[in-house]
Amino acid sequence: MQKTLINTLVDLAVAFILLGMLMTGYVIKFPLPPGTNKKWMLWGLTRHQWGEIHFWISAVLLVLIVVHICLHWTWIVTVIRQRLRLPKTTQKRTLPDGWVVVLTLIIVCGGFALLAHLGVKNISESQSEECREDDMELSKGKVQGSVKHDFTNQGTALTWNDVYPILEKSCLSCHGPEKQRGNFRVDQLRGMISSAGKTAWIIPGNAEESPLIGIVSGRKKTALPSQHRLPDTDVARLRQWIDSGAVHSVPGR
Repeated sequence: MQKTLINTLVDLAVAFILLGMLMTGYVIKFPLPPGTNKKWMLWGLTRHQWGEIHFWISAVLLVLIVVHICLHWTWIVTVIRQRLRLPKTTQKRTLPDGWVVVLTLIIVCGGFALLAHLGVKNISESQSEECREDDMELSKGKVQGSVKHDFTNQGTALTWNDVYPILEKSCLSCHGPEKQRGNFRVDQLRGMISSAGKTAWIIPGNAEESPLIGIVSGRKKTALPSQHRLPDTDVARLRQWIDSGAVHSVPGR
């Protein structure tokens, strides 16, 4: 009777945990997708905090699954022996075999965690140098076949607030507060204009020679051109903003 009660409680706990995993997974996939951690919150929690909850719910689920396997180990072994037509064993080894399962899971999960930590790498210095050299060439006007576009007289001058949503949607996940691939961040305007001695990504008043436009327009070759290239309408909007001075805000606006 006691074992039946324990099995029932474990099964109910697993069901509730699975429901929690589904809900938190939905939150970090749809209401708070990648790139929204800086701007959006749900019920007072950011996407990272929801991700933490999702992780710990997953860890609790793993523990409950191990407990469930240990409680049903005798039945599992019996079914496997019957399917394989193996002779029945007269020795009861439920507890030792249960510990074998636990230790196996610990070794597998621990090994995966170790490999994951060892596999994390930063962008190599050679790749960074190559990107900086390409940007210097572009900023000096060495790109051939470029066409000058003048957007300064087309409507009201754009500001940072007008163009930042474009960068946030398409670039923030790889060039934001969490990751800065190529030492580049799109959430800091000052860093894009003045990069502490490095080539600037934006040259106010000159969109055609700004390395950022070369990347998002597809003129500048990159490792992942399909991911870096933006729609023509977004590129045109960025051009207009840079050609009008790449201002942060307009007084009185």
